[in-house]
Amino acid sequence: MKYILLTTIFAAACAAGPLAETYDRSVCFNSNIIRSFCVANPRSNREKITDTPCGANEICVQRRLLSNGKSYDKCIPVLDLVLWKTSPDGNKEGCTTTTVKSGGNHHIGTIVYNVNRNPIQVDKIRYLGEPGEVDEGIGGSTPFFSSNLFSFAGGHYLKTCAFAGGFGNLNAYSWAWS
Repeated sequence: MKYILLTTIFAAACAAGPLAETYDRSVCFNSNIIRSFCVANPRSNREKITDTPCGANEICVQRRLLSNGKSYDKCIPVLDLVLWKTSPDGNKEGCTTTTVKSGGNHHIGTIVYNVNRNPIQVDKIRYLGEPGEVDEGIGGSTPFFSSNLFSFAGGHYLKTCAFAGGFGNLNAYSWAWS
């Protein structure tokens, strides 16, 4: 069983002042660069794109905001992530188990990178609540996906699985947030 530390994800900074910009979304350009998109106010067709490098021992993680469904990113220290590999056989599912030591209700997020440290779309990422293999979320054709809000009380944990659909031994990173 792997323990995950809780993380908080903050928005990237956009320019302030009379020509203020509004944060719109961000993506993990690769495992150590966040690409942020800001738009001018009032809204225009122009976006300002900013690349922000992660620290030497950090990985870019990505999830969708619950409020608007847009992607949102943060660099998290590797020590606060669960690193695991997808199955060596790219046509089989690879899994790991995770829990939050403090218990409580949390989401688990997972992002998958190829050997070149670029996000790679996998056929499926799914979460199963244990005991009992209760479906806690499934995403398809994506490099990242997050679980439903899950209660880690009473020894419950999540089984996180990725089916790559071709490539094997991909690097997957999982993390928790409230």
